[in-house]
Amino acid sequence: MTPLGLALLVTAVALVFVVPRKWAIVPLLAFEFLTPIAQQLNVGGLHFFALRILILCGCVRFLLPSSSTRSVFAGGFSGIDKVFLAWSLCRATAFMLLYHEGGAVAKQCGFLWDTLGGYFLVRCLIRDVDDIRRVAETFVVIAAIMASFMVYEHYKMTDVFYTLLAPQADIGAQIRLGKIRCRGPFEQEIVASVFGGTLVPFFLWLWTRPKAKIAAALGLVSAALIVLTAHSSTGIGAAAFGVGTLCLWPYREHLRRMQWGFVALIVALALKMKAPIWYLIARVDFVGGSTGWDRAFLIDQCVKHFSSWWLIGTADSASWGVSQNAMFLWDLCNQYVAEAVQGGLLTLILFLILIVQSFRRVGATRIKARNRTDQWLLWTIGCILCAHIAGFFGISYFDQIRNWWFVTLAMIPAVSMAVQVSAVKRRKAVSTPDLIPAFQVAHSIESDAVGARSTGFSGLNRPF
Repeated sequence: MTPLGLALLVTAVALVFVVPRKWAIVPLLAFEFLTPIAQQLNVGGLHFFALRILILCGCVRFLLPSSSTRSVFAGGFSGIDKVFLAWSLCRATAFMLLYHEGGAVAKQCGFLWDTLGGYFLVRCLIRDVDDIRRVAETFVVIAAIMASFMVYEHYKMTDVFYTLLAPQADIGAQIRLGKIRCRGPFEQEIVASVFGGTLVPFFLWLWTRPKAKIAAALGLVSAALIVLTAHSSTGIGAAAFGVGTLCLWPYREHLRRMQWGFVALIVALALKMKAPIWYLIARVDFVGGSTGWDRAFLIDQCVKHFSSWWLIGTADSASWGVSQNAMFLWDLCNQYVAEAVQGGLLTLILFLILIVQSFRRVGATRIKARNRTDQWLLWTIGCILCAHIAGFFGISYFDQIRNWWFVTLAMIPAVSMAVQVSAVKRRKAVSTPDLIPAFQVAHSIESDAVGARSTGFSGLNRPF
């Protein structure tokens, strides 16, 4: 860890402990996405990454039992939380059973630290719509800084993030077919492009918020620069898929028909194509020189070698072959294949259930919401989920971009809770004006009757 990295870590930890809860998400996200994940302390052969230290400190403050009766998570321990917990434990257990080594145990302890700690910490911090807006504005600043340095990296061939915070690593921009590909603080260019692409729907939602158009415009320009300088078809595809689904907002009442139409289209293509349906990925190329065919070939080999990985995964995916671009299949550049190879069939099923459960919760809450603003936010979160799903076909999340996936999942129960609170307030607003006048009328009638009996005057004939 460099002195600058240590100073940034100490500052972030101090802010997490000092600032109010609603602002603690800001230093957490800023440190996560603006420092390379390679920042670490080595103690006794164990790697304590700087991000893990920050997550631990955040959990110490926010997740320890307190005297407050308020639930530590918005909406309580939701179905999404349960599936996420089951997926994490299943994947870690399968990996340890597969390798039977102490190093595998240490690695999966780190994995659980990153996933469970990172996810449940943001679940604790994101509790309502105001927190979601604060997250969006924080990502605007992060994206603006990242885009500025990635443009510099494009022209100067020097990654500022790694120059300042990880000088021992490779700091030069990558070049493929004569085109420069920048990565910023991430470990790989495709991951950087997916990060920028999946932020686009989020910034479009921010555009519709009051007094946020300047921030939203800055975020959109920054996200576009990140995607363009990373020069990857995966990020462009994620952005296009997210924005495309966002444009379906006027037809939201026909969502079920659109879903079945999409399924029918997939079935029709599968029957028409000579190759399996996943070879459609091979045709995706927005920047020239993309390796979509390699990803389709990876999926194809994963399906054909089902018997080798279905139980607890496999360590022999490299023996499946070599793609036409000489990409060895140990490079699991597909999230769904990575879940299968590293955790087996049960892990893959749980991961898919997590996605389905997230969409189901978003859809059910959107139907219940009577506020158009809440409906629009829920639709946007669904579009961000779609952008992630598109990105999963081109890369497996293996560095700090996982935390953006966690933030996306954590926003769903927070919005659901906000919709429930809004519904309760609306019912009270409707019922209270009816109850109070009725009580007042009854009290007035009773007072008139008493007055009439005691004074001999009728309530209607009383003098003013």
